[in-house]
Amino acid sequence: MDSTPLRELLQRAFLSQGNVIGGIRKNLLEQIPEEQHDDRHVVYLFAMRPSEDLGELAGGFEPELPYMFRYLFRGLGTRETSSPDWLSMVMFDPNYLTHLVKLGENDADKQTGAIMELMNF
Repeated sequence: MDSTPLRELLQRAFLSQGNVIGGIRKNLLEQIPEEQHDDRHVVYLFAMRPSEDLGELAGGFEPELPYMFRYLFRGLGTRETSSPDWLSMVMFDPNYLTHLVKLGENDADKQTGAIMELMNF
């Protein structure tokens, strides 16, 4: 499935958001002496993206949806879903959810080191 300019823009914004917030947090903490932190704690940022595009993944399961749902989601009768990204947010098909959970588990396994570091293990 082809990427749309809007999808690419949103993905880039999401990826850069973590870097921006992390940089702001670091700069702010450097300006406040440690003895003035009181009972405040540092909150570390960790962002993990799915390794597969969830919109494209949902689009692959779309034919399994009930007819009326597909009819409405395709824009009242067109042959293609206008935005599988929206579909990924409302898809409750058991096969899709099973794949989604496995994807999350696999992605978390690949990031075990970063997750353990975040949890201070």
